[in-house]
Amino acid sequence: MKVLVTGATGFIGSQIARALLAAGHEVRAAARAGSSRERLADLESRIEWRAADVFGDAGLDRAALVTGVDLCVHAAWYTVPGKYLEAPENLACVSGSVALLKA
Repeated sequence: MKVLVTGATGFIGSQIARALLAAGHEVRAAARAGSSRERLADLESRIEWRAADVFGDAGLDRAALVTGVDLCVHAAWYTVPGKYLEAPENLACVSGSVALLKA
């Protein structure tokens, strides 16, 4: 199965990608351009990487991002310790998530 993992360079997303690969699945990883791939450096060649800001890029072709995948694990979100619970960035996260679902 081919799985899209958003937020793949984050703490949770990287562990999800790692577990999926270990289980024999193919992984398409979506992460913001410039995000550090350090958490998945040992597996980088086994991952299909896509630069994608699913929350902030109005021009992102979300349909192309999900084309050819069987499942999407959406692990991307705004997280800054002590700030994210009431952050206005959550609104962009919600609207970006809805747009991804519609794709």
